[in-house]
Amino acid sequence: MDANTNLPDKNLPSLFAAFAGTTPPGDRSDFTRTDDLNWLQNPSFGTENLASLNELLTQREHSERSFGASESEQNKPGDSNRVTLSANSPTKSDIQERRRKAKKRHKLLNKDSQREKQRSNKKSKHQRIASKSDGQAQGKTAAIQQAHTKNNSSGFSTGRIFIEDIGLAPEHAFRVDRCKDVNNLVYGSLYKMHVAKYRHLYPYYRLSSRLFEQHTKKHSAEVFRYCKNQARVDSKTVINLSKPVKDDFEAAALEEFIPVEITMTDCLDAIPLPCSYAGVRDKDSLGIIDSATKLYVQGKSLPASVPTLSLAEDMDVDLAEKIQDFNKRLRETPGNASTWLEFVKLQDEVYRCEVERGRRPSQKAWLERKEAILEKALESNSKCLELHLALLALGAELWEKDKLVKAWDKLIFIYPNEPTVWQQYLLFSQTHLASFTVSTTMAKYSKCFSVLNAIQQGTFASHRAVEFMEEYMLDLFLQQCYFLQGVGHMEKAIASFQALLEFNCFRPSQLRDLNSLQDCILFFEAFWDSGVARIGEPGALGWATILAQKSGQRLCQDIQEAETHETMEDNIINGLPSMTTAWLQIEALREQHHWLPWRPSADQSESDCEDLDRLVVFDDIKSSLFELKPERLQFELVLAFLEFLGVDPLPVHSSCSYQTYRRRHVAALTLSDVVRVPDASGRVFVGDGVNERERLHGRDSFVRRVFSQVLPRFVEPGLTSLLTLAWLKFELSQLLSKPGTKTEKQKVKDAKRRAKDLLKAEENRNNFALYKEYALSEWLLGNRIDAERVLETAITVGTSNIEDDCTRKSVLCSLYRAFIELQLGLKLDSEADLTLGRMPAGNRNRAMCLLANFADGSYSVQLQTPSSTHLLKLQRWYEHELESALTDPPTPSDSHLVDITCCSSYFAYLLHGVAPAAAVFDKVIAMLRGRRGDLMQAALRFDRQAEMSSCQFEAVTIAYVKFMLFHSKTTVSPLRNLRQILYTALEDFPNSNDLLKVFVNMESRSHISGHLRRYFDHSCPLSGDLIPWVYAIHAEYQKLQSAATTVESRRETGVTHRIRSLFQKAVESAACKHSPAIWRLYLQFEVQQQHEKEAKMVFYRALRECPWAKVLYVDAISHFSADLQDIVDIMTEKDLRIRVPLEEVDLLLRNARLAKEEEPAREADIC
Repeated sequence: MDANTNLPDKNLPSLFAAFAGTTPPGDRSDFTRTDDLNWLQNPSFGTENLASLNELLTQREHSERSFGASESEQNKPGDSNRVTLSANSPTKSDIQERRRKAKKRHKLLNKDSQREKQRSNKKSKHQRIASKSDGQAQGKTAAIQQAHTKNNSSGFSTGRIFIEDIGLAPEHAFRVDRCKDVNNLVYGSLYKMHVAKYRHLYPYYRLSSRLFEQHTKKHSAEVFRYCKNQARVDSKTVINLSKPVKDDFEAAALEEFIPVEITMTDCLDAIPLPCSYAGVRDKDSLGIIDSATKLYVQGKSLPASVPTLSLAEDMDVDLAEKIQDFNKRLRETPGNASTWLEFVKLQDEVYRCEVERGRRPSQKAWLERKEAILEKALESNSKCLELHLALLALGAELWEKDKLVKAWDKLIFIYPNEPTVWQQYLLFSQTHLASFTVSTTMAKYSKCFSVLNAIQQGTFASHRAVEFMEEYMLDLFLQQCYFLQGVGHMEKAIASFQALLEFNCFRPSQLRDLNSLQDCILFFEAFWDSGVARIGEPGALGWATILAQKSGQRLCQDIQEAETHETMEDNIINGLPSMTTAWLQIEALREQHHWLPWRPSADQSESDCEDLDRLVVFDDIKSSLFELKPERLQFELVLAFLEFLGVDPLPVHSSCSYQTYRRRHVAALTLSDVVRVPDASGRVFVGDGVNERERLHGRDSFVRRVFSQVLPRFVEPGLTSLLTLAWLKFELSQLLSKPGTKTEKQKVKDAKRRAKDLLKAEENRNNFALYKEYALSEWLLGNRIDAERVLETAITVGTSNIEDDCTRKSVLCSLYRAFIELQLGLKLDSEADLTLGRMPAGNRNRAMCLLANFADGSYSVQLQTPSSTHLLKLQRWYEHELESALTDPPTPSDSHLVDITCCSSYFAYLLHGVAPAAAVFDKVIAMLRGRRGDLMQAALRFDRQAEMSSCQFEAVTIAYVKFMLFHSKTTVSPLRNLRQILYTALEDFPNSNDLLKVFVNMESRSHISGHLRRYFDHSCPLSGDLIPWVYAIHAEYQKLQSAATTVESRRETGVTHRIRSLFQKAVESAACKHSPAIWRLYLQFEVQQQHEKEAKMVFYRALRECPWAKVLYVDAISHFSADLQDIVDIMTEKDLRIRVPLEEVDLLLRNARLAKEEEPAREADIC
């Protein structure tokens, strides 16, 4: 403060108004530096003896000023008023130092006087006020000097720095400056050097901290120097401190300002102690806990008079209420792990809210907040696997490699018997780019099966096997096989399937009772090394037959096929393509021909194999052998092997089941592994929409041999019927292909002949599902008369040959349903069916006669229209049958409920109209929805009853949607009803291929794509599957194709940006980030848009998430030919399979060029 001050009177108010009513601390003359330094208890804030304190201070200042001028006078001997500074007299150096300081003070006084003269020359309002105050100050100089003289005479020493040297009590060491400063009104703030700075022990609780930070952040770019004109403010904008503050200050005062009406004791209690502050700060390092929770942590309660502030004042009310509700629930029940996981998911909604408000927070901070929540959750739920897996999933984005690997190893060590942990651990191993190699990942797969086998056999004493261990092990086996295919080791994947099928389906009966798995493996090793044909190979008899006969046919290599392959490679080289083209063509050719394990012939040995990676020894498949005792699991293994070979899977699982979800994610190498694109727009996707495994040389004959060799091994009739149906569908798929060459036409004829042979087989004479499937294929080919003849024959045979009433009724219901749908034109299995016109009246009458014959239990070729009385009886009969079907439990191969629901609905539709027919479907769907359970839950993942109920529910829902679509096509009706039914169906089955196909086709015909985009924008982020993302992208591709006819193909359009945005969101989601199919689509799209730089960025991002997918490397080489060597080096570093080295291609091309150059000389020599 300024030294030129007036002495205040005794009625002067205290320095802080908050302490005006406090009791004086009393005499503190014994105060020392070692006493308590609490600022609220410091006696310097007392209000007594202000006048005497100021008088003492002014006397001290006067003595200091007069010290330099009267130095000789002070040193005179005999002066009674002189205060001896020390026992010894001052030395010469002390005198020089005092003179230097006095000279410096004199110089400062001269500068002050010059400034006063300059101010007196100005004649503004502010200068006049300033000169007036200067005059008053000059009038006080004499009084100040007199006080200094008095002070010296009273014994106060001068020239001292510390308060202890002077002897002044601390409670008197302050003064009050009442001289006004006009600059405070002219400028927007005090001069920064005049503001005292304090070091706060607890910065979180300092006064107005949040408002000050907000103000400095907002106006940091507008700070000017104090003396600049820009810093001046208008007098109208000067803050009136006499008015109460508003807005943010009122809200913040509740937390950050100490109330005025409190006593000294209350203030001391309000200051937080260091321990309590540190505890709250550690528990809320990210600011995610509200004020009530903070008080709960401190063991305090919130007074009723103090309102509770919301978590974030600028946050949505609903979102803030959700957060407070979660805080309350987690505080009351911290052991509820599902609530913690829901709270973690809520952070995504908070993040989206921040983005919508234009304040995109740091992604790392957002992830760290979720990490802190999960760590807090694990304190109360240390044994919850879901929380551990969620934390490790976040750690993949935040933690370093070593920390992440150690965390996974620790979790596997603690839970070696949990297959779900192994699934995620192996997925992490094959998707973590920094630590991934094929050899290390395969070693982890081997360890996984060895540990689980030991636990299942009971030799792993510390842990017990979990429920459904065999089902989980089969799922892990499929994950390993698809991984081997992805890295290029197709031979090892096929050999693994062959070994596991032989080990379980063809095991000798005398070995099934062995308790030790290792003993069975020893016997199997002899069979594997014998060189006999295995399942799928020509002449294969099976392990049991070979052991019984003690002999078997040895597999011989096809020499002619090998010569044909070499000729094709020579043709490629002789064309002298570029290095990249030659490598791609030869690599693809070898993959198509060398997909089976290499087997030595009678006159060969293993050393004769040119490519050792094609040779699969027993050690390569030994670790993948385990027992599958239930016949149903062996059937699942056969279907998985056929699906691996490219055969369309049977609908034995619901689209929302755990098995379907897992198969999509582990097998999603190409788009055809995920979904068959419904129309010609699939050409814009990767390849031409054809399954790449269909191009494997000899694949069809291999699949037929698998069917023929496996069928006799199953005893249960339902499983045999399903497997035969899958075989017939495989043969009929050849008929639906459009043959071009004579060879393809001959294949179609052969397929039709084999399909008829299946129908004529003795064991299939009563398998009416085969007749139904064959009739539908004939109808799709346009042979409707043949299709009707087949169904009539099947109905006649079924009516007479089946003795059991329930079985006969179920079979006839399925056949009649197919026959009626053919008559109505309701079988919507092709694009042409969606454009049908009105239904002919003749077909309508015939469909009604068929429904009447089914209810009567007899079939005749001469159809008669039922009478009115007969129609009433038929209506009661269908109602009774529907009620009884709803009460019967479902069976694995029984679709009677679906068939009777469709027949009842068709009868109501032909008799009364669409409303009663829809009511039938609504009734059945409502009842089935009540029975349905969440198949993704661990308890229901492998529950057969829940699986069958879900399959029935989905089949009825799809039939309902297709029926309403048929009605909208054949009559004039609004799409509003169909759209509402379709939305409801998609809520129940959001990952259904059939429902999404109908939805996309229906909405794509409209020029307004609002319904389509709104649905996918809502459903895709919430879905845990990649199917909705694929169809969302497919729908936009259709828009892009239609726009390409009117817009230049190279021009950027809104649809282009929409597709790119969908790809970006898809690859960031957990469902698609590890899917090579989505990354391949994204890369293909950027290449089509001729964005090479963006395409390369997509490729390297794909490698980070899917370093094991060889198809990504091959696609990148085809698009970026200049980077061939670099990409091949990465493949070599990660141990991916390369069938043809670059050095070999270079050598072949060099020899071909030399041969072509020497050819003219050779011809000249001949001539």
